[in-house]
Amino acid sequence: MDFVSAIKFLIAFCLFTVTALLSPPAMCQGEEDFNYDLNSKKGPLFWGKIRPEWYLCKNGTMQSPINLVGVNAVFDSGTRWNYQPSNATLRATDHDVTINFNGNAGNITINGTQYRLVQTHWHSPSEHYINGKRYDLEVHMVHNSSTGQTAVTGAVYRKGPKPDPFLSSIEDALMLIAENRSQARAVGIVHPNQIVNVTGSNYFRYNGSLTTPPCHQGVIWTLFTKEQYTNARPLQPRNNRQVQLYKPTNR
Repeated sequence: MDFVSAIKFLIAFCLFTVTALLSPPAMCQGEEDFNYDLNSKKGPLFWGKIRPEWYLCKNGTMQSPINLVGVNAVFDSGTRWNYQPSNATLRATDHDVTINFNGNAGNITINGTQYRLVQTHWHSPSEHYINGKRYDLEVHMVHNSSTGQTAVTGAVYRKGPKPDPFLSSIEDALMLIAENRSQARAVGIVHPNQIVNVTGSNYFRYNGSLTTPPCHQGVIWTLFTKEQYTNARPLQPRNNRQVQLYKPTNR
């Protein structure tokens, strides 16, 4: 099972049972009260009506995700990344697969404000579109400032000819989570730069929101334009093997 398929399986399997781990103010609230089914009364079209405090999900004017369209590029000298290795644990939540940093994993500075890296998680398929294209996978690195502001750095993945080294390194832990979701799995020392290469890549920057209720706005989004790769093994020859289709007996 490739990483994208594993994440999709875990998210579907966990949908109503696990609490997400985003630290305040990025914490998802009342997750049993909402889902992503567009045909459900608890789906995204109704989030703003489920709880009064979720009104921004309906009425907010700076919501995320969005379609990011590259037109005019500007030079940004006000962003600095300063990550460092930290012990980390992996677990599945009901909306994503999450790595929590147990120590100081460093920070990002945007226009003079420092945001501490708290956790990293993946969504499949991607939440953002780039120039109208949706990707197989999207990673979010969530940061909080000392005053409660949130900044998220992200990147998108598409299936390609080679595996992502970091995703490959946590594949065994991910399979263990699929067997027992109740426990987090230690993944050892993780350097955030292993997850997203922040050096020399163009990126989009915009002011948006959390992508789950309560849909708080004021989140600074940074999404790299350079695609990362995750692989799925190509189709293999059948070599005259018999494949049978089984149907249940009608009762």
